[in-house]
Amino acid sequence: MVKINRRRRLWSGFVTLMLWSGLVVAGEALAAQPNDGADRKPPPGYEKFEPAPESEQVSASNMVVLAYGAIFLGLFGYVVYVARSQTAMSKEMADLAARIDRAARS
Repeated sequence: MVKINRRRRLWSGFVTLMLWSGLVVAGEALAAQPNDGADRKPPPGYEKFEPAPESEQVSASNMVVLAYGAIFLGLFGYVVYVARSQTAMSKEMADLAARIDRAARS
């Protein structure tokens, strides 16, 4: 029982950390957005970006497929984790109910 509670606390701490870090990154990104700087001159030493040659470019569709695969794999793992935890909790509750019944009969 201690392991289940410990895992749950670790998992909830990890999820909370990820959510807070996402909020911090999003806030920094919003704060760093420049004002409508259409009239601004580029800084000294600025060179216009040229795209990579066709032979060095990576297909974005492959990366999207990999990203979705990782997300779904993570979600599947989480569902399996929750299902196992629920099964263990159900067994523990059935055991406790049986112990209560035995104690009530005595």
